[in-house]
Amino acid sequence: MSERRHGTKRLYTARPEGLTELKAFLEGFWDDRLAHSNAKQKERREQSMNTTAETTSVDRELAIAASPDTVWEFLVDPDTATRWMGQTASFDARPGGAYRIEVIPGHTAVGEFVELDPPRRLVYTWGWQGVEGTKVPPGSTRIEIELVPNGDGTTLRFSHRGLPSAEEAQSHAHGWDHYLERLTIAARGDDPGVDPWIAGDM
Repeated sequence: MSERRHGTKRLYTARPEGLTELKAFLEGFWDDRLAHSNAKQKERREQSMNTTAETTSVDRELAIAASPDTVWEFLVDPDTATRWMGQTASFDARPGGAYRIEVIPGHTAVGEFVELDPPRRLVYTWGWQGVEGTKVPPGSTRIEIELVPNGDGTTLRFSHRGLPSAEEAQSHAHGWDHYLERLTIAARGDDPGVDPWIAGDM
């Protein structure tokens, strides 16, 4: 820095060569801070996406000792479906057709069929009708089922997507674990027995 007098004033001028180190320091400092900030933001976004993906869906894969054709009937035929889940069912098994099943007293699941590719893939919407305070109203979530031949049996891949919270996902996971086990028993030709949940034994 240089100094010169002008009357009663002192004027100071910075020498450009003296600013090189300061400029390099500041640029490096802000580059580091910016990179750190960007990394933190990316980490938060990824955590948020992972949390959403993990907590708002229920995914299951199970082996069933029955052909895909047999399992398919247990999914789309109302009389057969109630052998493993529900008291009464009313299905219009075509795209846009109604899906309705009274699972337990006071809890009726309502939606519509979206995609049917027998006996490989089934998609329908799902939600609760007449359940006070439900966060999953009729048709608000989506169920996707794939049936893959596996020797003499079938691998069933199940996904319930679009649930609004971790709490709802956990609650529905508990329910689907109960009913998918009953489906496995019924589809292989055995009797899963009377659903204890219908009597309120949950």
